[in-house]
Amino acid sequence: MWVIMPCLLIKLKSTVEESRKMAVSLVQLFLPTCSFFWPIFFSAEMMASPGNELLYIKQKMKVHYYILSWIVYMICAIPVFVVAKNKCYLDNYKWEYLRITICTFFLIAAYYMLNFVTGNYLAANVIALAYIGFGTFTEKSGSILSLYDNHMADAGLIRDHYLLFAVVGVIALVVGVKYNREYEKY
Repeated sequence: MWVIMPCLLIKLKSTVEESRKMAVSLVQLFLPTCSFFWPIFFSAEMMASPGNELLYIKQKMKVHYYILSWIVYMICAIPVFVVAKNKCYLDNYKWEYLRITICTFFLIAAYYMLNFVTGNYLAANVIALAYIGFGTFTEKSGSILSLYDNHMADAGLIRDHYLLFAVVGVIALVVGVKYNREYEKY
């Protein structure tokens, strides 16, 4: 993804304004959605595999896996924003990066919480994927439930719309930690 998206952005042959809008759309639609897949892959091991109770003997808390995946993912996303800044004239790339950082944090924290609140890997995946489908692709831009907003990011948009996602993400992480402490499947 970190190779394909910069290549797509480099190949854009359009006006400056069209390039900007296309870059914002690509970054908003694909980066948060793809960040969700890393936790899915390692959660299968922790939640749904036979013998998973062995993973909880030495260290029961698993929050560090989710936070580390979010940090690594956002570091790997930096080249996409560098290319968008240079090739698509995305002057507000720092605000866009902050917006995507908040969205990915919210999705990963909510998924962590869902895994341990439901205690069921499949239920957490279905709920999280349904929200991503609804909140990213069907809900109108700018809605309080939608991660997608077709406006260029700035301080006002972050404060008015995305700060709520950051707060809910922190709450979801705290609730997930609480349920992770109590999780026993065996």
